[in-house]
Amino acid sequence: QLRYIESLKCAFTSAPIWIDANQDKSFILEVEIFTFDSVLSQPKDNDQLHLVAFHSRKSEAVQVNYEIHEKEVLAIMDSFLVLTPKFSP
Repeated sequence: QLRYIESLKCAFTSAPIWIDANQDKSFILEVEIFTFDSVLSQPKDNDQLHLVAFHSRKSEAVQVNYEIHEKEVLAIMDSFLVLTPKFSP
C-alpha cells in the first residue's frame, strides 16, 4: 500500500499537470454541456495537452429544459466569459 501511495505522489509531482498560459500558443477549450464544466488546455513541447484553467458551475433550473444546441452555445459562451479575461493581454 505504501508503494502505491509513493507511485501516486511521483505521478502527481513529476509531470507538469497545471501550466502557465503561453500567449504564443493555441488554446483548446473543451466543454461539458450537461454539467457546464470547461477545461482550457495548451499543448506543451511534447504535444501533450496540459491544463491551463478550468471552470465549473451548476446549471440553473430553467437551463435543464434547454435544447442540446442551446446548452452547447451557453456552455461555450459561459466559458469564454469566465476564462478569457484571465488571459487577455
